[in-house]
Amino acid sequence: QNRRRELLISHQMAEADRARSEAEQEFRALLDGSPAAIVTVDSAARIATVNEAARRLLAFDNGSPAGEPVENYLPVLATIVRAKHIGPMLRTMIETSGRQRTGERFLAHLWVSTYLTPTGPRLAAVVSDATEQLRDREETGLQQLLMNSRIIASAVSHETRNLSAAAGIVHSRLGDRPGVRGSEEYEALGKIIEDLRRLSSAELPKTSEQALEGIDLAALFQQLRLILT
Repeated sequence: QNRRRELLISHQMAEADRARSEAEQEFRALLDGSPAAIVTVDSAARIATVNEAARRLLAFDNGSPAGEPVENYLPVLATIVRAKHIGPMLRTMIETSGRQRTGERFLAHLWVSTYLTPTGPRLAAVVSDATEQLRDREETGLQQLLMNSRIIASAVSHETRNLSAAAGIVHSRLGDRPGVRGSEEYEALGKIIEDLRRLSSAELPKTSEQALEGIDLAALFQQLRLILT
């Protein structure tokens, strides 16, 4: 009877190991097949697992960052894991700076969740590279700023034309007075009014927005990074 009990327990353990192995294989297949970059971090703030999308995001053509400190790539995750009062059910979205294996920085959007294990707290994060979104947002902001500047410049030009037209009428009437027309001061005033009229009639170059679209924002951000670091 004891032998049968031992065989039954052994069979149950083998079934449990098989089920766990199948679950792990399914999880790994789901993880690697996901188009989203997924990173898990252990209680020592080291990368536990990464999927294929995360390896590509962190610029690992070969090898894996598993086992390395997560602060080398996503420092904010190390800060969360090491927090003294980390909760077992933290759910949050974070916008932060990430770093690839090559040292290239990128804007990262993180969807983070934490969970507790017998060895301590762990977290899982879905990581998205939002650098292109930032570039698009900044370019849209620059274009909007340029458009607003054109509107303001047009309004100023309109008012300047009105003032220069009024000044031209006064200048012409002053010329009807004896001894005024032909004087140095009269001619200088006329030139100033004419310059103002010409300036207010000038149009902003229509190629301004095209020139803006031709800016290499990647190179600009790279130069800015070099200056700041």
